[in-house]
Amino acid sequence: MDGRNIPSDGGDEDAGPTCAICMDRMREDDQTTLATCGHTFHTRCVSEYRQRLKLGSEACPLCRAPMPARPETLFDDATRALVNINLRVKFGEFSWDFLPIMFREKADSALRDLEQASESGLSSASFQMACVYLNGHGRPPSEAEARRWLQRALSQDPRNAGAAYEMAVLLGAESRRHETVDLVGQYNEPAEPQAIAHRLAMQARSLHVQAASNNHAGSQKWLGDEARSKGDLHGARDLYTLASKQGAWDATAALAELYQYGSQGNGTWRGARAAADFPVNQPLAEQLSEHAAKLREEQEGWRSMNGAEGVYGTARDSTAGMIAVAASVVFAVVIVVVCPSLALAVVNA
Repeated sequence: MDGRNIPSDGGDEDAGPTCAICMDRMREDDQTTLATCGHTFHTRCVSEYRQRLKLGSEACPLCRAPMPARPETLFDDATRALVNINLRVKFGEFSWDFLPIMFREKADSALRDLEQASESGLSSASFQMACVYLNGHGRPPSEAEARRWLQRALSQDPRNAGAAYEMAVLLGAESRRHETVDLVGQYNEPAEPQAIAHRLAMQARSLHVQAASNNHAGSQKWLGDEARSKGDLHGARDLYTLASKQGAWDATAALAELYQYGSQGNGTWRGARAAADFPVNQPLAEQLSEHAAKLREEQEGWRSMNGAEGVYGTARDSTAGMIAVAASVVFAVVIVVVCPSLALAVVNA
């Protein structure tokens, strides 16, 4: 017997083969097959087994064949490749829809690495694949595929705040479509569109709560907006503050509005419904507004420095501009090489 799959003991006909590491049976959704030799183990067992080994000395516990690259390595390599391509796209060399053959091959290789890392249970790789389909970077845009990868990312790690946020956004958009689009004749009951919209909205809100609890600024801002719309200005303030501390300029601007108008509201929310008076504080509102503007400028500058069309388009006609562009590219490459996780923001921009 080559150990490729150790048979079960026959006690449960629906059970899968036995993992040779822990000797427990495997479910189909909790298996990792090593690409180098074809042996299959629990995803968690492989991960724990590799953590006990030194990098470079990893071998299959059954046949001692070299194990494939770690999922984190695959993820980092794929991220570097995709960021490099996206920088060139943003500088106008080509588009994602019409990549030169060499870069198409690099993109395909990077996506295969992400898929392999996802198969090994890496939630961030599954989330990145979802972003690929959301943005159309290397694959045709597909909401259905994006949702499939987001569901996978959340099943691998429910604490993946980015995946929870993006899924919430998709469900929220679908909920609004059911509220606004005329779907007469497609439902058994007249109230069915509203029921579906309500169910999707509740699912979206639940995911925003999940993402916010894992410090996702976007979901904290979303829940803050919800609290403000219901007149809970103190709750909105607390949520905006959490997001603002993470550098979310839009949450900081919303916080400034709260202190500028207080319980009177500004027309977009009904502050009079607040449980308690929310005082106006104009000096604090001005400070927060200035801070929000600074944060926004810094964040837009980061995107521009990493290949935004506006900077390249206005700078390429002057010597100083070309120097600035060259410095931006050097800075971006350093970021890609040193900290690929930080560069994810560039891929998804």
